[in-house]
Amino acid sequence: MKRLLITLLVIISFILNGGWCAPEYRDIQLTMGGVTILESPGYPNTSPEPGTSILWSITAPEGSNIGIKCSDVRISPSEGCKKGFLLISHSGGKSAHICGSETELKVTSNDNRMTVHFELIWAAGMVRCRVRASGVLEPPPPTEPNPVDVKKVFLDPEGKSFFEISERPVPLEEKLVWEFITLPRYKIGMRCPSLWFTYTGNCLRGNVTIDLGAKQEVICDRVDNATYVSSGSKLSIKLETTRSTVGFLVCTLIATKGPHFEPWRNLPWNEEDSSEHGLAQIKGPKETTCNCGWSNKATSRILNGEEAGPNEFPWMAAFRYKGATMCGASIITEYHVLTAAHCTAPFSAEDATVAVGINHLEKLENAQIIQALEFINHKGYLKNFIVRNDISIVVLAEKINFNQKVGPVCIPVFEPPHLYGSYITSTGWGLMSPEEMETRDRYSLKKTKLKAISMKECNLAYEGRYDTAPASQMCGWAPKSGTCFGDSGGPHVWLDPETNRYTQVSITSEGDGCKLQKPGVQTSVHYYYPWILESIRGSKYSQAKVCTRIE
Repeated sequence: MKRLLITLLVIISFILNGGWCAPEYRDIQLTMGGVTILESPGYPNTSPEPGTSILWSITAPEGSNIGIKCSDVRISPSEGCKKGFLLISHSGGKSAHICGSETELKVTSNDNRMTVHFELIWAAGMVRCRVRASGVLEPPPPTEPNPVDVKKVFLDPEGKSFFEISERPVPLEEKLVWEFITLPRYKIGMRCPSLWFTYTGNCLRGNVTIDLGAKQEVICDRVDNATYVSSGSKLSIKLETTRSTVGFLVCTLIATKGPHFEPWRNLPWNEEDSSEHGLAQIKGPKETTCNCGWSNKATSRILNGEEAGPNEFPWMAAFRYKGATMCGASIITEYHVLTAAHCTAPFSAEDATVAVGINHLEKLENAQIIQALEFINHKGYLKNFIVRNDISIVVLAEKINFNQKVGPVCIPVFEPPHLYGSYITSTGWGLMSPEEMETRDRYSLKKTKLKAISMKECNLAYEGRYDTAPASQMCGWAPKSGTCFGDSGGPHVWLDPETNRYTQVSITSEGDGCKLQKPGVQTSVHYYYPWILESIRGSKYSQAKVCTRIE
């Protein structure tokens, strides 16, 4: 059990840190007739750690060659060896990606250089090989220079706006060129989590040239998390290698606006929030099926992690377990509140309550504190390195008394038009930074503005781990604030201009551990609208109705 727990912690750490790390580079110099043993970490024990990546660069005296014999290769088999492999490369070519079991693997190089790449992406395995320098080779016959392989790529901001380059390791004796172009109003962003070459004092043994339009970057060493943005709508990459080049080129290219690689960082930002937004007495051209989504505001204000006004958001609820507030929630009917499944799944309903009509967690005089009757967690809820179907309904034992200070939020039937790039408001009682705790009341309800981001764009920050077809999740981003522990399960609302009422578009699900460097991941409410109706109909109070916009 202890070993399993350690393995799970390693796996979680591996995934949260991007799912792949740059290899550990080991340089081996062989003498003529010299022998060296290559072994995976901890050999003969099988390494359970995903992310293990070792690149042996082996050099022998000029005029010799290198022979390798692997007597023990055991790597969890997978289709195309995508989860783990052994790869042997030299100037004469390279082996296929090897996984499964091998006991008599033999390869001889054409010259005095060889690389051996052992990588466990999502597999367990071990390897033991013997390498030896021997023989004298005749000089290879002269070869014609390889033609330049040019790939032309159009990055469409409205369609396929992403492209990935994954040359690990880079091919030997090649000239590869990628030419990217996008629409005139856009630029091209480039981010490389792994961009490095074995530096030999100059760039003659392998390099990559990045033409950004206004300038060029030539790289023949190591650059960690390299990020570039073109000056115009074009960007080109030229990779040149020799028979002795050792390196990786792993990059993502996107169509973006502004100076930042991440599209959400280029969004315009306006802090103003009108005091008329959501006011009960001011309605839009369209109605709702029942009264919902109004706000109680006194004056115009700025939303940037500020404290919310008294009962400013009537739908806000606190999910409590044995008297302690664990998560945020939102009122959707007189008997039902909406929250995240990761908030309710660990607990039993008999020990849970929901508090409504409150702003301050220690000032409950006017609060309605109602016993939970049951939890309806989505049956597909999954939480490991990826959270899916993170949605839950708390059915209450008693009816919520609706008034001006307490009422339901509106629920979207479909994805709101023009949502992405618009402002959404997040509320919660989550953790604050140490600086904030010195000047602000930690128990008061906080609010902040975020920009809504599609999961298609947000996946850039999470290495593509989330589904986008269909997208059951979205993200929210702000340059100075966001959601944190304790905000989980809380609502993100969007002001519907057609009704002048707030509609809950998402639920706080997960983020980057309060670092606020990545957009927070949220459960999209419209995607689960049929599930919400089905869950309410199957509960004790099956006649309760959610409030939606009348089309």
